[in-house]
Amino acid sequence: MADMRFWDKQEGGIYPNGKQVTKEEIFEEFPFTALVPHVVFEYLPNGFIGGIDDLDILKNVYGITEEDPQTALDQIIYIREHPPEPEPQADINAFIFGILEGYTNHG
Repeated sequence: MADMRFWDKQEGGIYPNGKQVTKEEIFEEFPFTALVPHVVFEYLPNGFIGGIDDLDILKNVYGITEEDPQTALDQIIYIREHPPEPEPQADINAFIFGILEGYTNHG
């Protein structure tokens, strides 16, 4: 299950390498966090910060148009946990073999 939550911009956290960081260090390392209204932290199973994102960028990536921030984040989490089935693609090896077979039969 994706553990994605809004950051309150009041507390720091712990990076995957174990380094404890303050909110000021996060603002310094990721300047966008001071500028955007909704910062999303993705937490790893051990509780460490695994990702820091702008909600609007995540909405764009996942094609979410919902205006309510929490509902939009819930939709993103749902999509991540239930990815769409990939569309079937032609077998590239059969395609290449067909081209080569046709080329050698006409040469």
